[in-house]
Amino acid sequence: MSETTYELIYFPAIGIAEVIRQILSYSGANWKETNFTPDEWKEIKPTMPFERLPVLIERRPNGETLTLSESQPIERYLARKFGLISSDPDLAVQQEIVRDQFVDAQISLALWKNYNKDDFQERFETNAKVLSSRHEERLEKSEGDFYFGNEVSYPDIAAYCFFKFVKEREAIGEFAEEKNPRFHNLIKKLGQILEAKKQQ
Repeated sequence: MSETTYELIYFPAIGIAEVIRQILSYSGANWKETNFTPDEWKEIKPTMPFERLPVLIERRPNGETLTLSESQPIERYLARKFGLISSDPDLAVQQEIVRDQFVDAQISLALWKNYNKDDFQERFETNAKVLSSRHEERLEKSEGDFYFGNEVSYPDIAAYCFFKFVKEREAIGEFAEEKNPRFHNLIKKLGQILEAKKQQ
């Protein structure tokens, strides 16, 4: 084995593993994905760390293996490894704050749409209004097309994945382009970059 490889274990869905997928793809990592259906998961669950997904297995050239669980620690590990979080702690924490802005909204949307928990609709819509206005303001202050200038960073990839999740669940509403031109510009630009990397 001449390079580090990665195996992402998750369900065949966007879910909470999409940021991990896109970081690996953007960074040009050698990776593959193993999916389980819900029925298969019942059998494999006891073998997984903390009985949860996603799981990332990193296999190194020297034969060492690192197994990680929980989506956000995996994201941050990869983001740091591939230079998508600043080495400056003051800037890094700002990047992580922007990323985490999407967490509550995505959870409430999933509970509303995936599990018919209509009481989470209002929570999602409230979160969406705040995200829509505050993130458009944040991008207006940026000196480039992305949250922190012209270089892609961890929160940009998280924003792209969040919008993909929202679009799939037909809940764009507050995130319509006419309300969020700068946010949509980020999504478009990053989408083009990711697509180009797929062709390489």
